[in-house]
Amino acid sequence: MIVKTYQINGMHCMGCVNKVQKAFISHNHISEADVNLKNASVKLQMTNKLQLDELMDVLKNIGDYEMIENESEIHHNKFQLSTYKPLLLVIGFILFVSILSSYKTSFQLMNWMTNFMGGFFIAFSFFKFLDLNGFSNSFATYDIIAKKWKGYGKIYPFIELGLGVAYLLTIHSAITNTICILILTASTIGVIQAVLSKKQIQCACLGTVFNLPMSTVTIIENFTMILMAISSLIFDFFKQIIT
Repeated sequence: MIVKTYQINGMHCMGCVNKVQKAFISHNHISEADVNLKNASVKLQMTNKLQLDELMDVLKNIGDYEMIENESEIHHNKFQLSTYKPLLLVIGFILFVSILSSYKTSFQLMNWMTNFMGGFFIAFSFFKFLDLNGFSNSFATYDIIAKKWKGYGKIYPFIELGLGVAYLLTIHSAITNTICILILTASTIGVIQAVLSKKQIQCACLGTVFNLPMSTVTIIENFTMILMAISSLIFDFFKQIIT
């Protein structure tokens, strides 16, 4: 869920407040609108981040109103590492557990990498399952496949879960890594497009439970997983040649 506050100019009475609130609530991606006449503001809860011009379109048919983005929130939207605390914690725990799993055996980089990738996909799919519809809607705002096929967002968490299980059980390594590369490449292309367009889009990597903005952090995360999958493919290829 995305929560943002905007200034609204042009409201003069409670009739205006009710009219503005009703207009926002009628929008598919706005779940709640708290309009304040005294502060001339509106606090919106959105399932997907809407651009200012999209919000203005909601109001243009009900009166002469002007919306302005809250200055404090504009400043807050600048990159802050603390914003990604949930993501960093989840990855940190996966890293910790994958290292522990290799503690009593002779440490092998490829085995650790496989365990990490398995834990990554299972953990990340869990957060997506918490709000499957919300994730699907958010994912469709940037993933190049989900944009064209809405159903892809509904099955994507199942694909991640399947990949996680396949990595942990080392089932069909070549197929598993190939699928990983394909789905993450498609997602990364969409993420790069979103970041370059400078649109404020919610990152759906942890579903909609946490309000994580799209940024280069998401690109780095995806590229890291893609490189791991490519490394595994190369390792398996040379291993087969040697043996």
